Amino acid sequence: YVRDKELLWRCAVSGLANEALCIANLNLRPEWRDLLVKSFEIRNTAISKAPTQAYQVICDFEKSIREAQRKYSMQILFEQSKEGLKTDEYAFEMFRLIGSLIESTIQPFLKEIYCLAEINAGQPKNAQSVIDADFGQIIEQFNRLNCFPALLTPGSWGIRINQWRNIAQHHSFSVIGENIEATYGKSSPKKSISITRNKLFSLSKELIRGLGALKSSRELTILNNIDQLRD
Repeated sequence: YVRDKELLWRCAVSGLANEALCIANLNLRPEWRDLLVKSFEIRNTAISKAPTQAYQVICDFEKSIREAQRKYSMQILFEQSKEGLKTDEYAFEMFRLIGSLIESTIQPFLKEIYCLAEINAGQPKNAQSVIDADFGQIIEQFNRLNCFPALLTPGSWGIRINQWRNIAQHHSFSVIGENIEATYGKSSPKKSISITRNKLFSLSKELIRGLGALKSSRELTILNNIDQLRD
């Protein structure tokens, strides 16, 4: 994924070890690797089609994405083992983490790649207006492009990422026996899903892998185009 092999050789340990580990994890399963491949495809196509606009989007999102990475680092730093928690405690803690992960970390990455996808569709958007826009609205518009459904709907539950965020932030879940029952959407009655604590952990893993695909594809795209981005 790095075009300049001499640069890769020089930076392999000092600058790219995290990306190598992330890409190794994504290569463990074909559907995770597809997230990475599609992320690169959207970025590279936008740069090929409208380089100035694509570079501007990347620069416009730099501040919010760096802040997102800082918050993610703190989230990891203060992470505690959940072993031994009862199911209701486990659900509360996991949804708290999932909500924070989506809202503060994944959201700016998704909004950035949405802007690049819109360039590919021939309808570029103002980056700042997308940064300020409601997350659910951006996911809806991104979904209409039909270019990255696996990232917008993590795992096999058929629920979009903004709905998982809403479940977590609105605490719209309860524990019945050993299952976690969650409701979502604006329909009446609302849609519902029942998952186990193991499935809830799997959801967090799917989100982490999606974030990894977005982050590594971004870091290596910047590295591949650093001279142009400096300008």
